[in-house]
Amino acid sequence: MSAGFDAITKFFKDRAEDLRRIVRGSKGDVELGDVESEAYLAAEDIGNKRGYPFDFTDQVDQQTLLGRLYNRLVKFADKNIRFAVKLDTDWDREESTSFGATLARLLTAPASYDPVVSLEATQDGDEVQAAVQRSYSEAAAYVLLLMRFNWEPKDLAIHLRVALASLRLRLRIAGFKVKFQPSLFDGVDKIPQDFPANVRPDRVTRQPVHLEGEQVAWTF
Repeated sequence: MSAGFDAITKFFKDRAEDLRRIVRGSKGDVELGDVESEAYLAAEDIGNKRGYPFDFTDQVDQQTLLGRLYNRLVKFADKNIRFAVKLDTDWDREESTSFGATLARLLTAPASYDPVVSLEATQDGDEVQAAVQRSYSEAAAYVLLLMRFNWEPKDLAIHLRVALASLRLRLRIAGFKVKFQPSLFDGVDKIPQDFPANVRPDRVTRQPVHLEGEQVAWTF
């Protein structure tokens, strides 16, 4: 991609309302952080497909990206969830045996939520455990959580109190990152098997308060 971190940050700031509109359009399936992460991945994909880098400072590129995000997360959200688009077209090749590739294969496969992948994880349990032990990453944490819930993303989403679509997007992003952005703590530290999951707090519903002789007021 063309432009650095500052340009990306400025894009998120300048286009914040557009991004929030996409969040609202998803009807709770994704959060702002999910949209921003998807924006980064979509920009990479746009640049790769057209043959020259995406530019976060270019107005035309910005509109192209916003359109892609809207179509993916709002307009065609159900279709994208059913037929999850893989980030790595070579996800199933065995040419790489690194722990990062192992975790990425489990989280970014187009059938990450298919019994075949769960079976693979079960049969290759030692390889998965070794990858988790070696990787100090968000991907390793998600794999541990999926193992706790017998590789059922729906059950994990319920536990974390997030939409299933949002969880699936986070799994893809975590898998992408671990393959291309190793942690400095890989092989140095490890995530405990029983680490506490960051559960989303319950939403507080505001209730109207009826005051005698006054109009209805809302509690905050």
